[in-house]
Amino acid sequence: TDTSMVTLCNLLKMQPWLAVYRFMDANSSASCFVSLLLFCLDSACPWRRRRAGTPRAEKRFPASSELDALKDYIHSLCNVLKTQPQLQASNDLRLARAKERSLVSRLKQEANDARIKASSNIQRESWNLIKTESNQNKKKQVRLPASLNAQGFNHHFIHSVGRLSSQVRSQPSFGSAREYLHFLKRPSTRFSLKEVTVEQTSDAIKKMKLSKAKDAFGLTSQLFKDLAYFILEPLTYVMNS
Repeated sequence: TDTSMVTLCNLLKMQPWLAVYRFMDANSSASCFVSLLLFCLDSACPWRRRRAGTPRAEKRFPASSELDALKDYIHSLCNVLKTQPQLQASNDLRLARAKERSLVSRLKQEANDARIKASSNIQRESWNLIKTESNQNKKKQVRLPASLNAQGFNHHFIHSVGRLSSQVRSQPSFGSAREYLHFLKRPSTRFSLKEVTVEQTSDAIKKMKLSKAKDAFGLTSQLFKDLAYFILEPLTYVMNS
């Protein structure tokens, strides 16, 4: 929300980012940077556990006012149990959830019957519904080439092993792995790391694609874009350390 973002920005301004520059090695500076950033995120935008919904199941049947009223009733019972646990409310909640499951099953059945009756091919539509309900995907059959048989496979395997063994024997023998690496031919290439500037870090963050995918810490590319102004300099130092 907007309030959480304002709180997060204020926390980022107050953080001692100079602590990141005290470390000379990359691991310590990166650990300090991540800990400060996660502290601000946990304080301003704490994680909330939510029960995963089933949007696919709701699309299989049309909306029902009876089901909506029953869900509201279940939600009110849950709020009552959170504030003041009662045996009667617990029993009512159990009965309401059982009624909800029965109602959802009936609505699904009615929607499936209507879908089958409206279809031009009743058998095919019935099988499609069965596959949808059981979540079974059609297995792909792998067809082997007609020329492949047991004798051809044995002939290819025997000759391949013989060819590989002859190549291994033709190479000189080395006494140790260090000796092998010493005589190994290396490509004539050069590799060097250049220092990254704050402008380059800013351009890289701007070029990031917007995605809802989260990393191991729960961070997204949109979050980095929103907080780039506050973390550009310490992040650049971490990459250069």
